[in-house]
Amino acid sequence: MARVRTSGRGRGYRGQHSFDRRGGPPWWSWWGSSGYADDTVDPQLVSWIQACLADSVGSWVPQTGIMGPATRRAIRMFQSQQSLPDNGVPDNDTIAAFQKLCASGPLSARNPGAASPASSADFQQNTASEIATPSPAGCNEDRCASSYIAWMQRSLNQLGGKLSVTAVLDRPTINALTHFKQGHGVSWREYYASPKIEQALLQAGATPPPPVRRLACGPTGLRQLLPLLRRYGADIPAEYLLGWITVESGGKLGDLTKICERGYFQVHPEESQDLKLDHDRLSTDPAYSVEGGIKLVRKYAAGVKSLAGQFNLNKDTDLFWGLVKLRHWIPSAPVRILSQMRRDGVAVTDWNSVRQYVRLKPALGFGSFDPRSGVNSVDNYLVAVARWRKFLGSRT
Repeated sequence: MARVRTSGRGRGYRGQHSFDRRGGPPWWSWWGSSGYADDTVDPQLVSWIQACLADSVGSWVPQTGIMGPATRRAIRMFQSQQSLPDNGVPDNDTIAAFQKLCASGPLSARNPGAASPASSADFQQNTASEIATPSPAGCNEDRCASSYIAWMQRSLNQLGGKLSVTAVLDRPTINALTHFKQGHGVSWREYYASPKIEQALLQAGATPPPPVRRLACGPTGLRQLLPLLRRYGADIPAEYLLGWITVESGGKLGDLTKICERGYFQVHPEESQDLKLDHDRLSTDPAYSVEGGIKLVRKYAAGVKSLAGQFNLNKDTDLFWGLVKLRHWIPSAPVRILSQMRRDGVAVTDWNSVRQYVRLKPALGFGSFDPRSGVNSVDNYLVAVARWRKFLGSRT
């Protein structure tokens, strides 16, 4: 999805909005974030935090060793439980609270930040274990279902709105919900589809909503995922697809975000519209979720392929797929960054050359968005790719 992300499906967003080519604030900027760079957190510390969160918040918390949206959501829940500012950041007060609860974790309770980075083997063991576990059903409430979004749109219209009932969490619906929350005492943290918004709509006179279905919350087995990836994406090395899934959903078919991204590849509702996908089905049909997600990947890869001749890009390299993931962050990012590198006489040789250029020269015309966060997102993705490459190589 054309969005600003600091993880992968990512997903890290800013409070100030830039504008997309359609003239309004881009939908990928609607999810507020602390702006915390995920890859600045030691992987072993993240693994310890995730293990502690699994005990204190719920077993749905990913165990990947990588900070991402699901882990940050869990941190916010934990912070609320501990009466701490719920910013989703593992700051000193939050770490201290984790130490009280999980002092026997794998990191030193006295100085968890001093632990050495997790090895590739440790990460791959965590990742493979997460995606190889059977999926329990009935964990996630799907208030992003088309029938539920249509109910919200009709309810808002009953209260004076003028929405088209599209059954899609689109920009007009987002704007109407934001206005509704401001006028009915609903915190902005509730975002756009939550029990509190439902209750507020009912109290304002809305008719009862449709039944809310529940989605599977556990990860899908690698034995099921890998054949599907090879069926629908045989021309794409599997490690790049598995890396995408790892940083976006952790392999969970029923994973949802507060802006209604769903499925293994975390497709946004507007992306589903563009790709003519049944958005609801992405969370219930593994084969369809993989097929739809790979269509999403191909959409962003097509834009990078158009640059291949200009910048001598090889399709089967980390540079190429890193630029694809960067385009997922903001679609114009690859061409703008590579063109500026050329103007400055900097050779585009590999992903590291792009990373170094952006970190030395972050003022590249992305408004309030710092391209270094896009680079951080890609770095997280390529770390996952490298470890999947090693894991898959050991199986041959």
